[in-house]
Amino acid sequence: MTTISSSGTSYEQAKPPAEIYKNDTISIQNDTISGQNDTISGQNDISSLIMRHV
Repeated sequence: MTTISSSGTSYEQAKPPAEIYKNDTISIQNDTISGQNDTISGQNDISSLIMRHV
């Protein structure tokens, strides 16, 4: 019984992580989008420095 469950557990553990990795890929894409937003906010910081000089 224990031997069968141990081999079955290895198969069950192999499937859920694959779904988790797919979710991680989506979250990585979201991080890339937020990174673009950081770049835009960085441009706003540069424009604010120019406004201070003017």
